Amino acid sequence: MGRMGGHDRGSGVSQRDVDRWLQAGLQRLVAPDLGVDGAAGPRTRAAIKEFQRRVHEFVPAAPKLAVDGVAGPATIAALEAATGTRRPGHDPAPAPTAALVDEGDEQAAEADADEPAAPAAAVATPVAGGRDSYAERRVRVRIYGKLPASSPLLVAVPAAGAGPRRLHRLAAEALAVMSRAVQRDLGLELKLASAWRPHRWQSREQYEAVLVQRFGSVAEGKRWLAFDSPHETGLAIDIGVGGLTPSRASVAFQREQPLHRWLVAHAYEFGFHPYKTEPWHWEFPMSLEAHRTGVVGPGDLGPPDDDLSFGTDDEDALEDIDLEEDPGEPLTQD
Repeated sequence: MGRMGGHDRGSGVSQRDVDRWLQAGLQRLVAPDLGVDGAAGPRTRAAIKEFQRRVHEFVPAAPKLAVDGVAGPATIAALEAATGTRRPGHDPAPAPTAALVDEGDEQAAEADADEPAAPAAAVATPVAGGRDSYAERRVRVRIYGKLPASSPLLVAVPAAGAGPRRLHRLAAEALAVMSRAVQRDLGLELKLASAWRPHRWQSREQYEAVLVQRFGSVAEGKRWLAFDSPHETGLAIDIGVGGLTPSRASVAFQREQPLHRWLVAHAYEFGFHPYKTEPWHWEFPMSLEAHRTGVVGPGDLGPPDDDLSFGTDDEDALEDIDLEEDPGEPLTQD
């Protein structure tokens, strides 16, 4: 999700409050099955797109909205007019700033085109937007299954370094929206060190032997190296810019980088959630039906509840480049 009007720290209004207001309005107008839980995800984005497509049914005088699933200023204003309510923390006369101009709301951006952009330093170190903004919602291979290399659901995304990178279509769309926000706020082009990749182990025995060799035990190795990786679902990303890279050696450094702090505060707004052990790695949970079809239907159920828990006994920990991985080659024992 794009930022939905921002986080009003002065009034105590959280992003979750704003998301609940947004979902309530969308539920009333275009998505009667949409939950009002303050956890914006693929179903909320689909409802925003539907509202953007049909905006003139509700607000005939509204400007044409970009149908991108982003709740930027123009979309928020139209929803306020359509519902007769105000976004929590609404300022009746907000001063336009670069931090609140949403790339998806083209007319709002054009209206502010002559205004100087806010310096990146002003938005480079945000704080978390709410209690649930930095929460793991794991993507598990045993639940989603694996996408084969030939899947038409895999589409190209920007790569850091050599070689192509691909993601599930819906994750790629959300990544593109988040990338525009990162570019706007930090002046940084978001690129991936790794995205989808195939299963790499020849057997369970080979996998456990490598864990013992490199980490001293199977239990410790599972924290860093997977048998079934979330990347095989097409819903996991490893970021490779802004000081973030798949490397255990620099975890503490990475957590202090402006890009990581931005992601902690805002990635959930776009549907991405962390694996907290690895600051470079983020996941995009969705319903099983959306994962299978690449379409978020009006009755979409959202991510499975099983995605909410996490423990080191799970077999979907992640890899890093210190382990000599190659996205196209099985990792073999030395």
